[in-house]
Amino acid sequence: MGINRVFLSGRLGQDPQLKTTEQGQVFTLLKIATHRYFAGVNGSGEQKTDWHDVFVWGRQGETCHKYLSKGQSVSIEGFLKNYIPARESGEKFSKSVIQALQVDFLHPKPSEQNLTS
Repeated sequence: MGINRVFLSGRLGQDPQLKTTEQGQVFTLLKIATHRYFAGVNGSGEQKTDWHDVFVWGRQGETCHKYLSKGQSVSIEGFLKNYIPARESGEKFSKSVIQALQVDFLHPKPSEQNLTS
């Protein structure tokens, strides 16, 4: 028996995108940024940003599209899913994404007014 479960907490790198499959199913694509910290070559602390594509289906996806925006913090619980999209050239390739089971809206994105206060 194997386990396929993903937990992420990060910020949206862009506004959610409403998409439709070839079969007519609607979903929302979230681009989530997370950070990793590690010791660099000279021992100093360094940070790396990782980007994750998250698919959110059904009413939950519609809610994400309606209420989330770039910069907002979210927490995701889901699983890894592989699929085979095609490039504009028609060439197919394999891609792993996170399929969300639950999306929690965390802190609102920082506003410029709050940053200057």
